[in-house]
Amino acid sequence: MTKYAILAGGPPHLHPSFDRLKNETLQWIGVDRGTYTLLKKGITPVKSFGDFDSITTKEKEWIFNKGINIDLFPPEKDKTDLELAIDWVIEQNSSACIVLGATGGRLDHELLNIQLLYKLGEHPIEACLLDRYNRISLLKPNVHSISRESSFQYVSFIPLTMEVKDLTLKGFKYELNHATIRVGSSRCISNEYKDPVGEVRFTEGCLLMIQSKDSI
Repeated sequence: MTKYAILAGGPPHLHPSFDRLKNETLQWIGVDRGTYTLLKKGITPVKSFGDFDSITTKEKEWIFNKGINIDLFPPEKDKTDLELAIDWVIEQNSSACIVLGATGGRLDHELLNIQLLYKLGEHPIEACLLDRYNRISLLKPNVHSISRESSFQYVSFIPLTMEVKDLTLKGFKYELNHATIRVGSSRCISNEYKDPVGEVRFTEGCLLMIQSKDSI
């Protein structure tokens, strides 16, 4: 099954290293200004979405002259450009989706983009939001094995539902045993790995897992 990478129009200084991602077998999708950025980096997206209101007329003409597959939408619509791209990825029965350029900038967009992980999580798609300092994933009730990565020192678990029940953390600096974590609790912020592989298990609710490092 196909693995997709979506580049949205978030601040370029927050983009992760594209050189590292080029080593993966990815089908790229451009969203609005993200399409322009991909083409400038020599990456031709298989699909592009947007109203392209965040780029200049000259940049838009340059994109359209490339002859790529573009779904053009009006600025006034019921979904964001990124959600339209995610809907398309879901329709392709993809196995995984990495979303870049979805953090930073306007807070309303960033919060919505994080919540779009819930939409992806309704399907068997391994998904995350990735930037230079963070990787954000959605965990659903199950037993999850989380491998330590040298790129990220910290790992936090934040409830996306009102409660996450029976949460157990093993192999981390701060462990839990069958705890209930509620929205607004900071109990699971800034944990760290103790073992090469940590275990996360819970029986009810949804968790955001944020693997991160300091920006300085």
